[in-house]
Amino acid sequence: MEDEEARYSRRLRRTLRRRYEDDGISDEDIEGKRTFDLEEKLRSPKYNSNFIIYMEGKDFNMRYVQQCGLRDPLIFKSSEGLGIRMPDPTFTVNDVKLFVGSKRIVDVMDVGTQKGIEMTMAQWAKYYETPEEERQRLYNVISLEFSHTKLENLVQRPATVDQIDWVDNFWPRHLKDRQTESTNAIQEMQYPKVQKYCLMSVRGCYTDFHVDFGGTSVWYHILRGGKVFWLIPPTDQNLEMYENWLLSGKQGDIFLGDKVEDCQRVELKQGYTFVIPSGWIHAVYTPQDTLVFGGNFLHSFNIPMQLRIYSSEDRTRVPTKFRYPFYYEMCWYVLERYVYCMTRRSHLTKDFQRESLSIDLELNGRRRPDTPSSSSSSSSTSSSSSASDSSSSSSSPSSSSSEYDDSSDQDWEEEEGLSKKERERRRAEREIQRRRERERRQRERSRQRREERLRMARIPAAHRPPTPPPSLPTPPSPSSVPHCLTWFEVEGLHCLVTKLESLPPQKKCLPDGIYDADALIADIKKLLEEHAQDPPELALTGVPIVQWRKRQQYKVHLRPKIQFTKPHIMRPAARHATSAPRPVATYSGSAASSGARRRRVRCRKCQACLQRECGTCHYCKDMKKFGGPGRMKQSCMQRQCLALSIYSRGEPLGSCSDEVSDYGRLFLQPRLPHSVTCAVCGEVDQTSDSHDFEKKLMECSTCNEIVHPGCLEVSSQRSGKSTL
Repeated sequence: MEDEEARYSRRLRRTLRRRYEDDGISDEDIEGKRTFDLEEKLRSPKYNSNFIIYMEGKDFNMRYVQQCGLRDPLIFKSSEGLGIRMPDPTFTVNDVKLFVGSKRIVDVMDVGTQKGIEMTMAQWAKYYETPEEERQRLYNVISLEFSHTKLENLVQRPATVDQIDWVDNFWPRHLKDRQTESTNAIQEMQYPKVQKYCLMSVRGCYTDFHVDFGGTSVWYHILRGGKVFWLIPPTDQNLEMYENWLLSGKQGDIFLGDKVEDCQRVELKQGYTFVIPSGWIHAVYTPQDTLVFGGNFLHSFNIPMQLRIYSSEDRTRVPTKFRYPFYYEMCWYVLERYVYCMTRRSHLTKDFQRESLSIDLELNGRRRPDTPSSSSSSSSTSSSSSASDSSSSSSSPSSSSSEYDDSSDQDWEEEEGLSKKERERRRAEREIQRRRERERRQRERSRQRREERLRMARIPAAHRPPTPPPSLPTPPSPSSVPHCLTWFEVEGLHCLVTKLESLPPQKKCLPDGIYDADALIADIKKLLEEHAQDPPELALTGVPIVQWRKRQQYKVHLRPKIQFTKPHIMRPAARHATSAPRPVATYSGSAASSGARRRRVRCRKCQACLQRECGTCHYCKDMKKFGGPGRMKQSCMQRQCLALSIYSRGEPLGSCSDEVSDYGRLFLQPRLPHSVTCAVCGEVDQTSDSHDFEKKLMECSTCNEIVHPGCLEVSSQRSGKSTL
């Protein structure tokens, strides 16, 4: 028994916890620790390749993109000519917090481990303002998307980016208009919300080599501070090496710029604007506290590279949170928009046609079948033209350009959701209506020509106006010129069609707005065959092929704001700006009118006026400062002025009740607003001396008229109806 107790006692002996040298350091800190010398990479002269093109803002336009395809990095030392708008350089991180909200959750990257954490904007602003020597860790914010916040109105990206961005020109615009959530929660996202980012970095931050998600291109403006970039071109060899480097898990041990043949280091200073094309591998260092505005965008002039980067993200298992949202849905809408803008055939569903396509039809001079035709405008135009012009226009194909084309009838009939027989009947009715309209216009033109000939025959030959010279042919409008695709667009659309066809059914991600994917694929293939041999010089138009209608035509004329008199009495003032001089009124007891009635104001002397709100009555509970809706707009029950309550019962001041003492009656007088005038002479209060009885504005306790006592003809007995 004793041996058994000794055996168990030995097993339960206390042992001291072993302490190691790295105790307290997490596994992430150990794994993410950087072993190469970053200072040496900043000083080394070996990263001296020459890839970057320095440009002026006026040269970065749509024609340049059509000609060069946006394949080279661009730096603009001045923002002049770019069309960008930025806050003042004194704009700080605290200002960002005010505009996006202090409770906004931001993704923060730990520079030491290259791992992500979350902070509120208030916590981040507090960290950013901490002195450098007191910062225990280096944190970096590179993904604060601020669209649909107050900050959005202060930042405008380059104008050329607006012209080529798929989000603005290909994604259904009514879906983007539905977006109300300012965060990037995918559940509430109505479109790829990646257009405007705010990057806030402290001194010493480093972001390792990466490629922007989905193969997007990047615009990047240094508002304050500076950045250092290492750039690696997206060659096949470099991209393969980049993928292997990511999958190896040794990013902290290997500086990728040392493994590739060509790498360029460049420093961006305050005020610089940088454009990084699709697929370029880059790392970033922050030499000083920096505030940057930028954004990502997809475009039609480097589609093969964009698709390759997205496939690379699949192989490297990039989390969904850090990828381009609605990527394949966007690709389907790109095909649909090209087919529509080139052939005027839509593959959108009836709801999407109603929301988006009908707006675009008006831009191109087309009408929906169920909208009134432009017969009146066409007839007025024909009536103002000469006989020769009208006859030539009637025979020319362009004369019917304002009419709706038959090629789109089937699309709009599908929208109506009717039976085939009913659709055919309505189509026949519309055709008959259009034929009758054409005949009516032809009869109208013939009548006008006949009347013109009779009028000219009655004029003597010597007085007839000279015959005008034959008019030159009207040059074709830009919309009538057939579109030509650039080589970049043809190659990219071919790759896009091949990619979408190769996807399995569960990964095609066909959006709700496309009703027939097979028909869309067939149409885009036919379109690419027709434009495979487009002359390159005709494609350099400087105008994008795909664009939405401008919104200026939908201006809403608002009613002028109603101005109220002061103090507020809920009675609108006259809308007319002209004001006549105030007439001098003749006082009459029966016609007591001195303009709009005005409320009395507090005496500010009684006990009720001097105390605070109780916070418990139903008026206080309605106030916004106590959490109520603020609809009643009444003061607290315990703060109702005693002088006003006395006068509201019609009691003269000398015969008031016992609510106040005799001493208080001498001072408790309801005050009049500063804007009141005398009902007789129309003048304001002539003196601030309360002892000057004749020139002091006073209110009658019986009829409530406001007059100067000196303006009244008061009898010696002062026994009239009015009691002052």
